Amino acid sequence: MKFRNILTIIFVLSIASIAYGQFNIKIPKVKKPKVKKPKTEVSGNTKTSVTDMNFKSREMVVDDAFTYFEAVALPKPHPTESRKVDDGWALKSYLRVMGTFPKRSAFKISVLKDGKVLATNRCQGGRYVYDANARPKRFPLGDNFLWHDTGCWSKKAKIDQTGNFDVEIRVVNGDTDEETLVRTYKIDVEKITRVRGPVSNTYAAESQYAIMRHTDTAVAFIHYRPPGTYDYYNQTKNQRESYQRSMVQIYYSMSLEKSGYYPRPGYVRCTVDGNRVKFPDNGSSTDAMSVQILRTTALEYTDRIAPKFKRGAMYKDPLRFSQITSVLPMTWAGDGKKYDRLEMSAKPGNWECKYINNGEVYRIFRFKVEIDGAIAPHPEQASGNVNLYRNAFMIDMEIPEGGTEFDYRLGSQPEKGFFYGIPWKTAEGKAMAKRVPTKGSLLPTPSNKIK
Repeated sequence: MKFRNILTIIFVLSIASIAYGQFNIKIPKVKKPKVKKPKTEVSGNTKTSVTDMNFKSREMVVDDAFTYFEAVALPKPHPTESRKVDDGWALKSYLRVMGTFPKRSAFKISVLKDGKVLATNRCQGGRYVYDANARPKRFPLGDNFLWHDTGCWSKKAKIDQTGNFDVEIRVVNGDTDEETLVRTYKIDVEKITRVRGPVSNTYAAESQYAIMRHTDTAVAFIHYRPPGTYDYYNQTKNQRESYQRSMVQIYYSMSLEKSGYYPRPGYVRCTVDGNRVKFPDNGSSTDAMSVQILRTTALEYTDRIAPKFKRGAMYKDPLRFSQITSVLPMTWAGDGKKYDRLEMSAKPGNWECKYINNGEVYRIFRFKVEIDGAIAPHPEQASGNVNLYRNAFMIDMEIPEGGTEFDYRLGSQPEKGFFYGIPWKTAEGKAMAKRVPTKGSLLPTPSNKIK
């Protein structure tokens, strides 16, 4: 019986084998899902994903593009008259250091001259720590960080000298009080003198103090700003644009003449590998470029030295340093179609964009968009010489010969570096610094020295 059953099974299998050979039996294929490669960004010389929620934060790295210094004048009452006189200045700092820090962590800022510490100030910093499990989910800004964006200073840290100084930035661990030196900058502090009173009773007023920033005129960088977030310096949210979309925001510096007189909004004319870029044409200004001043130092020299100013109005010569931001008419996070904007990642290659108003070119920006949509950082950043925040890319910039009507003071100072004394390390960086044109004087000019 068992033998008969075995024969039956062999017969059935044989029939099935013959049938399979005679009929085309289709076996369904399982399709492998396509995995989208995340866009990448470059921070210094490393690449990480801008869409990866589990990014690795850089530790103890200063954001050099965020650093900003001001010299706060500290006048004192005149001993016998009802007015104030000079009594030095104090350093005011805006800082961001990337990394994950415990609560109560702080900055310790020391000002040195010829190796001697003249003043030290300590300020507790605010923290940003990304939480991937937070509800509602937040767009990851990038590295975690410790920062002070409202200005850190103290009257106790008074300095009564001018000239060249070193500024040492340390981070103080909130748990252990351990101090870590993270960056040393160099600053040049100049006294800006002033006079007050009528012609018959003119007197020396308390001075102002300027930390020179002419070297930053050579520098520009682009920040891929996530939807619904603040700008790079945490100054404004919507920048005259819908902040629900991703933004390509560009930053540069100028020495302007007076308050309220700065470059007008214009438009951009771009090429990629020499071919003209066509922006969407829906009847609106899809090639428009907005302009906004962010952090500014505004001072004014005055005197009555020249004969013509010994009567009537006194002579004035302003000194201003302004950080300017413009929103390029593009997107970077794949939402260009939704907002009828040009998507940068769709056009990889070598870009050149001219910022124009009524036919006049104000600035020329050059950068390379990689195949994944990221921007190739300038060699100064790619080499690790300078540090920027996540999704921020230093780029090449050119100022038209002679400057624009809005450039009040221009001068090439490659030997002084950039971002407060960081030395230029690459040939490309040195060339960019050297080609800054000359216009006006870098410091206010006394009335009797005007040509």
